[in-house]
Amino acid sequence: MNEACKGYNNHRDFEFEGNIYLFGYIFLCNVGACVSEMRSYISTFPDKAHTASMGIDMKLLLCKGRMLNCHRLLKDLEQHGEKQLDEFGFKYGGQPITTALMLSNLIRENVKLLKSLLDDVCHLLLKAGNDFFERYYLNQKKQVAVAPLEVEFHYWKLNTVDVTMDVLREKQALVTAEVLKKGVLKYDSRPTARELKMVRLDILTDLLPKGYPLPDDFDCTCAKFKRISSWDGLILNLNYSMLGKYLFMNDSHLTASDVQHMVQLDIKLQLIHKEMMTLMFEKAHAPAPQLPQGADKYWQRLKEEGFVDANCQPLPGVTRKQMMYIADLFSEKLGMTKSKWKYFEELWHINNLAQEKWQCQQTGTLPERYKDIDAVFSD
Repeated sequence: MNEACKGYNNHRDFEFEGNIYLFGYIFLCNVGACVSEMRSYISTFPDKAHTASMGIDMKLLLCKGRMLNCHRLLKDLEQHGEKQLDEFGFKYGGQPITTALMLSNLIRENVKLLKSLLDDVCHLLLKAGNDFFERYYLNQKKQVAVAPLEVEFHYWKLNTVDVTMDVLREKQALVTAEVLKKGVLKYDSRPTARELKMVRLDILTDLLPKGYPLPDDFDCTCAKFKRISSWDGLILNLNYSMLGKYLFMNDSHLTASDVQHMVQLDIKLQLIHKEMMTLMFEKAHAPAPQLPQGADKYWQRLKEEGFVDANCQPLPGVTRKQMMYIADLFSEKLGMTKSKWKYFEELWHINNLAQEKWQCQQTGTLPERYKDIDAVFSD
């Protein structure tokens, strides 16, 4: 579709005059085919439209309303008006094309019709709801095999000594970073300063392997990713409507590999989430660790400061270093000298908080917002 809609740029690069007629005829056939396909496309919208976008550059269509620019070709053909084309044997719609002017008129009629049809597509897209783009994405997802990814995840679990919530969060961050580094969101608009301020690369790097390389502009990529994703506690979800819209509107630019990478990320996240839910279920049905007396007021303050949720679980933006600092001050206030790490590790389903404290002591650093945490336990 896009190739046929690029228009006629500079026929003077051709070596002999006859090529202008040949080019015009090929252009006519391509535009005519586009008209036929577009009519079929519109007639079944949105039933068929959610399965393919026909490779139309939707952004260009919506921004400019026009894709075709063949004025030079039409002008040159009109200059040859009565030039006989019988020797070429051109036919369109079963009828011979006898003159250059006839060829020009046929092109003009089809271009005019295609422009009208493209405007109709633009109008339909502007009225399309989120369910349209969600269905488009789900159709793309059906075309990606799940079984190989399930096997890959199974082997990862076998090779992981202890699959804890911490480990799953790290895996979630790693698979996401690996896909985003491939540039799959490069066609989305650049983020605003407000969006960039909301990106917390420090939280991401805490979850990635030490020394994991990230591009210099990865904060921009993360800001774009936030547009198509959301958090449900510690679980990272993709918004199918927003993701489907991005894939649909950039269909003419994205490669099959780009789309596959995004769908595979979705599948991998679902496998991780399923494992997370299993751990959460086991934790919910396990004997709850006994809350120390006097803890309620501190939990309430931590909730008000945005460190934990209603179930006393750390919110997504809370780092391991902050968890350790909270646990350390909590245990100091309540005299939990012997069991402090065990209590919070069981409560939050994480490991090695003592090691986290040792690392902070070695580096002489305190977690972000440590003053806010100090204030929680100030009395």
